[in-house]
Amino acid sequence: MAEKGTRGKNTALGALAQYYAIDFEIYPQPSGATLRLHKANLGAPASIVGVALVNREFNNLADTIAS
Repeated sequence: MAEKGTRGKNTALGALAQYYAIDFEIYPQPSGATLRLHKANLGAPASIVGVALVNREFNNLADTIAS
């Protein structure tokens, strides 16, 4: 798991204190490896803004790794 920010501040401050957690798995293949990413959190509790921020950051990370 990779994390950025703290869960406690995110719960207390919502979208103002960002927290991202991503689980990843690496599967070896004969000609390389497959990296699989999973969102480990959904965003600030009960916050549409927090969910949107987490989705945007997850998509940015996935795009960066894919390129």
